[in-house]
Amino acid sequence: MAFLAADQLTDDPASNSVNFYVVLDRGAWKIKYGRRVIGPFASRDHAITAAVDAAHESGCLSHASQVLVQGEDGQFHSLWTYGQDPYPPPR
Repeated sequence: MAFLAADQLTDDPASNSVNFYVVLDRGAWKIKYGRRVIGPFASRDHAITAAVDAAHESGCLSHASQVLVQGEDGQFHSLWTYGQDPYPPPR
């Protein structure tokens, strides 16, 4: 994904992990990670696909990466983890 910037992946430079949060923000699906917000995306599924692609790229850069999706209850649920889940994920 072209939107990854290595210096903005995390807010904590000492951390080697990056969480990509798929969020519904003011009626639009977006991805939040580090200090960045990407989107809006046409749908939740499009945002998830982009987040998994970004997390995979981040993982290839030696970051422990995970995609978390905001549920209807407002809580975040782990959806995909680099090195544990297949890439690309099954449809």
